[in-house]
Amino acid sequence: MPEMSKYDEVLNAAKEMGIEISNPVPKLEDLTKATGRMDRINPLTGMKEADPVTGEAEIPRLTLSPSKACMAITDYMALRIASGDDRENPKLWRCNGKIWTPDGDRQVINLIDAVLGDLSYDRGLKETLRRIRGVSDIVTFDSSPYLFPALDKVIDMQTGAARDYMPEDYLTFQYGAVFGDPKADYRPALWLLSSSLPDPRDVLTALDIATAAVIRRALEAIIQLIGPGGNGKGVFEKMLMELCTLARVAAITLLEAKTSRFGPGAVIGKDLWILSEVEDVKSTINLLKKVSTGEFTDSDTKYGERIKGKPHVLPILDCNTAIDFGDDSWGRKRRVIKLDYPFTFDYVPGTRLKDPHLEELVTSPEALSGLLQIIAARAPFLCKSRKIYTRKRPEEMDAEYKRQQYSLHYFCEECLTIESTEAIESSPGNTPPKLRVGQLYDMYMEYCHLFNVPVPAEKGQIGKYINEKYNITSTATRENNQGIRYYPGLWIAKSAKLAYAELTFSYSSNSLATDKQQIKEGKTPINSLLATVATDEWPKWVIEEIERMYEYIQSCDDPQKISYKGYLQNAVAAVATVAERQQIAISEKSAVAEPLQCCCSDAVDESEEPASSSEPVMSKIDRPTPTRKEDPGREKFKSNVQTRSRNTCRGCGEHFEIPLRVQGMGGYICETCRRDGPPVAPTPADPQQTLSEVASAN
Repeated sequence: MPEMSKYDEVLNAAKEMGIEISNPVPKLEDLTKATGRMDRINPLTGMKEADPVTGEAEIPRLTLSPSKACMAITDYMALRIASGDDRENPKLWRCNGKIWTPDGDRQVINLIDAVLGDLSYDRGLKETLRRIRGVSDIVTFDSSPYLFPALDKVIDMQTGAARDYMPEDYLTFQYGAVFGDPKADYRPALWLLSSSLPDPRDVLTALDIATAAVIRRALEAIIQLIGPGGNGKGVFEKMLMELCTLARVAAITLLEAKTSRFGPGAVIGKDLWILSEVEDVKSTINLLKKVSTGEFTDSDTKYGERIKGKPHVLPILDCNTAIDFGDDSWGRKRRVIKLDYPFTFDYVPGTRLKDPHLEELVTSPEALSGLLQIIAARAPFLCKSRKIYTRKRPEEMDAEYKRQQYSLHYFCEECLTIESTEAIESSPGNTPPKLRVGQLYDMYMEYCHLFNVPVPAEKGQIGKYINEKYNITSTATRENNQGIRYYPGLWIAKSAKLAYAELTFSYSSNSLATDKQQIKEGKTPINSLLATVATDEWPKWVIEEIERMYEYIQSCDDPQKISYKGYLQNAVAAVATVAERQQIAISEKSAVAEPLQCCCSDAVDESEEPASSSEPVMSKIDRPTPTRKEDPGREKFKSNVQTRSRNTCRGCGEHFEIPLRVQGMGGYICETCRRDGPPVAPTPADPQQTLSEVASAN
């Protein structure tokens, strides 16, 4: 076979092996040396045979030359050794054009075998590899924690910029998302979070968790997801696992991590540590704090050498109930970031509609690419602050967590009393009305709803606890010719809403919460909740999409009607782009409602001059409503809206079953018209066109 054909064969074989061909593939003479001459033998017949072209009967006796092979291979194949590899024969790493892989030894042997064929031998191969290791540079792989190796690009998380791969990045892995996917869609990830979490600001916390997972720095955070099951926690975890890939995720149990000598080493070099069905962490909380801080670890590994390093893994505790940490220190409180998942997804009334294909949707390449775009936009701010956003301070989160953990105790302490004078419905000289069993249970369930208690107590448990605490048992009697059961000597001291408001305001700048505020039917706009966030640190399009999703969810009167498909058909423009007077109203009973601002004697509007000391100071809510100035544009808009059906799009005229929402100051439009604009109207005929011109055109 001609030499050139052999060269082409080797070149193609090298490409099939995945070897980057930057320099010419070594030829036979580059890897061998002659040790004498020998008769030319026909490989098919085994007989001596002269060369049919040159007529030569002898050919050089060739053998593998380790020195020549070392020089030829290192000239065209980039090979490196990882720092910290103290073995006698450390692994050779090669660059495949994007990342470095630890298969350099195998690729060198395969290349020599492909070129030399039967001239390759084991002793010569080992000597060649020894020489290559001696001249290969020692480098630190994955040294930059702020480089995100996507499937197509490398993203600098400190700037959010994407660029091509470079060998000097020394990256050894890739995440499971494409950055430049033209079909990227971030809405599935946002819908998963918006439909599962009670507050739009919690969605921002979840996005920060996803971002923190791929910033390979320890952020001193322990994530706790709380929900009784079937509420979206698992789908969120699977989305993160698909983004990070399974090779970057640890799933070792806490018990094994603490008791096994291989445990600590299992989380080094990992991005996520998923801990499912966690029930007890009292004996392992110190390990969690150590890992979350990134303290230096030296551990054995199965079937390998010892491993050393600082873990950057983000622990995620998946809890069905409020577990006992066994640690009330500030170090634990400041690390734990809690997300509540209070909604249940099923097909029965009273639950949110379950989407059996949601996991496939949020883990699709398009959805992961969309999530990556959000991460790239948010990452520069998180790299700078190194603090995951939360809407509650650690002490407030811990106070709420204790009420989730011991809901009956705190409910009785805050809402019940055995002193009739402390009852909220008491009056001088009169005994407060009887506290019925059903009334107490309903009030307790409202308390659990406000504090997102994952597993409330049963009716029997409530009665037993009241008997143990107050030595009071329910008594049967008749009232208005109806049989009732009530607790004699037990009254309501505070409503559940007031107890929730007092806790919330105790950690805010407000100094007073009144029951009147909580009972009064109020409205809290979603954009006012997100206004508490430093929105300049978040992409505007993310904030707007979250607002649209929560607006749609609140517009559904039946939770079984809440669906991603319904949102896509009826999504509206962001609240931020609507006219200033247009707000998304949320009923106070909603889980996303925020307590109203308190009405207290020292609440003074900064835009007003201070009242004289002889007059009582009125809060803004108590002052007379100022007369609205005449606004012809507003009156025209209201008149136009009232004459239009909320089920008919003013852009395309299509009718929808679910009412549409207001877009700008123009009326009600559908999502298609909001996104693409109204249909283009046909060009009207020119009234100045003559009949002769029309006839000639036809």
